[in-house]
Amino acid sequence: MQQPDRVFQSLAFAVRAFAASGALERARKHASDFDFLSLDRRRPPPPWSYVHFAWAAREVGYADELDRLLAQQKRQTKWTVVTRAVVRGEYAEAAEMFAQIETRPHEAYARLRAGEKLVATGRRPEADEQLKSALGFFRSVGATRYMREAEALLSAPVEERR
Repeated sequence: MQQPDRVFQSLAFAVRAFAASGALERARKHASDFDFLSLDRRRPPPPWSYVHFAWAAREVGYADELDRLLAQQKRQTKWTVVTRAVVRGEYAEAAEMFAQIETRPHEAYARLRAGEKLVATGRRPEADEQLKSALGFFRSVGATRYMREAEALLSAPVEERR
């Protein structure tokens, strides 16, 4: 028997992984293969399972739909609220919420994205604070890809930070 929530979680993670690796067409294909908006409203996937899709939703063209779907959830859990912050690009706020939920990987990734966004708007001191926090976690778990990304943002001259 196929469990729709497990299928959703797997596809959501696949979309995130393909988008993160630059395979956007493949990510979009997986997003469109599974119509997550038609999920059984009586038994939707657990609120935390949307977060992987949220990290890539904007890149694959589903951000607005995902935000609307989450807004319509009867139960607005901490996971629902933080996932909506991710979808809307409110990464610093999301990082604080992830810290409260105690999910360090999502917190660190949100801080990396917050730092990137702050760098792009010329807010270096705030960006560096977010990036240093993210870098500490990435170093502790050996996440070299994200370590390099955070280090590059921290060490690049201001005009090159994008």
